Amino acid sequence: MKPFLRNLILGPGKFIEDYSLYRRALLLGYLELLTICIATFYFLMDMLNGINSGNLPYLIIVVVSLGALYLTRLGYYTAATIIQLIMVDAIVFYFSLYDKRHTVDLFFISNALASFVLLGYHNRLLSIAAVLFTLSLLIISFTGTFGYFPKDLNMYMFFNFIFVFIICVIILYYALRIHHHSEKITKAKNEQLQKANAELDRFVYSASHDLRAPLSSLLGLIELTRKTDDRKEIDNYLTMMKGRIHHLDDFIREIIDYSRNERMEVIRQPVNLHQLVAETTLDLKHLDGAESIDIRNEVPPDTFLPSDAMRLKIVMNNLMNNAIKYHDRNKENRFIRISVTPGQPGTHFSVCDNGMGIPTEHHDKVFNMFYRASDKSKGSGLGLYIVKQSLGQLGGSITLKSQLGEGSTFTISIPS
Repeated sequence: MKPFLRNLILGPGKFIEDYSLYRRALLLGYLELLTICIATFYFLMDMLNGINSGNLPYLIIVVVSLGALYLTRLGYYTAATIIQLIMVDAIVFYFSLYDKRHTVDLFFISNALASFVLLGYHNRLLSIAAVLFTLSLLIISFTGTFGYFPKDLNMYMFFNFIFVFIICVIILYYALRIHHHSEKITKAKNEQLQKANAELDRFVYSASHDLRAPLSSLLGLIELTRKTDDRKEIDNYLTMMKGRIHHLDDFIREIIDYSRNERMEVIRQPVNLHQLVAETTLDLKHLDGAESIDIRNEVPPDTFLPSDAMRLKIVMNNLMNNAIKYHDRNKENRFIRISVTPGQPGTHFSVCDNGMGIPTEHHDKVFNMFYRASDKSKGSGLGLYIVKQSLGQLGGSITLKSQLGEGSTFTISIPS
């Protein structure tokens, strides 16, 4: 029965991606079919009671409801809703003129509630307009006209109807508002989950490749070492092994940084930025070529930043690591300069070098997970992604200015 009604209302095999719209479209169709059934029921009741004068309104209800149902099948849900609501209001108003007990006026309340549900929270202004129109008809049906109260008007019944009408509308409005915001939160979480799943798939694939590559290289070098007795050749192989181990160690450190950034809470405390740069410089002195680079710590000693020390260390370590790895060996005066930009809200500091530089076409991609600007890249492509994610946890941002052959400047902005 349910598939039959669904195909009758929406059309056979029709798919609506928005689940909320799908439910409202089905409800609209159910109400259109229910309206046809109610009109038919009252028509038959009148026929059985020998009343033949009120058949035209019932015929209008059936024809208009069928038209609205056809529009629903075509996908014109808002138009079908408006037509159905206006028709029901008009018919209820027509019958209320002859109903001295005001029992028909109860349908005004159901129609007002249907306006909010069928039009949805997104069309709340249109829903409010429809409710005000229904309320106007309710007042007219009770009083005869605005501002004029007949002598036989039951004031208590009138105000009871009005108060129940308003209370029901307010309750439903706020229920829909809560549902709307809950739906937005759920949608945002689903999008985050889809993004996380996609990143996890890429992470597993790329990480497994980057972990196996140096290990396979080490196995090959070990086999070569076992086949030779030449000390010079053995030393060369050992140096190559050391390089593979450093590469593997750097990648494992990046994985740990990625995991810590994603899972650990932000702990804000005063961080001495000058001292952080000094410690990072000391940690990276073992890197190849670091001893020939002039690392200038131009951050004033009294520069404190209320932030997360662990994430700031990750950011600084990755940026300085890259600056050392991609320095230009053809330049005599190689440098890395870390400085603070004063006079702006928050804290702004930059890591500037005169290394190889990054081609312009890669600037908007270097912060993507596992992105490498060239085949000659020494890293995993995870470092700058971690930098951006870490700053995102701190509410900060990073920008890049770079020119091939001239060097790069990464500017970090962190709110106070």
